[in-house]
Amino acid sequence: MDTKKRLLIVDDSRFMRQAIADFFSQDATIDVIGEAKNGVEAIEAVANLEPDVVTLDVNMPVMDGLTALKHLMIRSPLPTIMLSTLMKEGAQATFDALRYGALDFILKPSQLKGNLDQQRQEICRKVRLASHVEVSAMRYIRAVPQDKPLTNDPCRRVVILGAAEGGYSVLLKIIPHLILETPRTAYVIILYADPMYTDAFAKYLDQYSAVRVTRVKDGELLKSGVCYLGSGSEYVTFLPNRDDLTLHITEAPFPWRRGSINRLLFSASEILGSQGMAVLLSGAGEDGAEGASELMNSGGIILVQEPKTCLDKEMALNTIDLCEFGCQTVPDGSLGNTINDLLN
Repeated sequence: MDTKKRLLIVDDSRFMRQAIADFFSQDATIDVIGEAKNGVEAIEAVANLEPDVVTLDVNMPVMDGLTALKHLMIRSPLPTIMLSTLMKEGAQATFDALRYGALDFILKPSQLKGNLDQQRQEICRKVRLASHVEVSAMRYIRAVPQDKPLTNDPCRRVVILGAAEGGYSVLLKIIPHLILETPRTAYVIILYADPMYTDAFAKYLDQYSAVRVTRVKDGELLKSGVCYLGSGSEYVTFLPNRDDLTLHITEAPFPWRRGSINRLLFSASEILGSQGMAVLLSGAGEDGAEGASELMNSGGIILVQEPKTCLDKEMALNTIDLCEFGCQTVPDGSLGNTINDLLN
């Protein structure tokens, strides 16, 4: 039985469409079933061909990729990877695409940007991962810019969120739904991404969230109603400061080993105990599972993104294995409200 996932390629460049199709010519799991050269054709092709996954360019004539993505997510949601020269992490269009429902993004392949074979492998890997994500995880996130009051209240509880591959999009489904009314609670995120990109992402999240979103800073006092964003290249821990908590930031010596989420959760289990909550999200590898287990044993709450809504399921599945009877799995779109309910 043919179990290949069906891929639609959308790009205004015939050369690029052919190049991407060639990447999958020997792939045992992906079958290229069609092409489209603009957003209008893409919407028609999705309706007629019913693909399992789409790669979507941004800058196209007739209808651009972002407009097409909004239509698709309202009419026929399906896993979508943005693929464009514009999709440099940190660009406004990147985060807009994720907010409109794209699972992730990747730069178009180019011999000018490094090893072409590595680029091919990364594109194929992300498309394969996306093709297995449940359709319910794709949605157009309606959000409006929000003003927020300054807060000086110290926190007593901390929610720690850990994410890697697919983390951008799921965090956009969580952080804008957190409410300011939650008493004495701060939020700390570890996201595996380049620190220069997390700076831009923090600013983008801050626009659409009731809580204030900012980058982590060494020695900063944790405040209620603030979300602190750190990257996987940083070790973030908590330090008691009389009755308050401060953040201690150091450079991760071996960031490719992925231990930053565990390091923060170990600190939370020691300092916070039952006043800590861990939320493990989409991503590869084992980071976070052991730390979540430690926090669970200290009385903390453990939430895990429902694996079928993850772009990469490894982090969630490994956490569930270690915290089998002490964690709750929640679909990505319900995580924000679940956090609010548990804290209130």
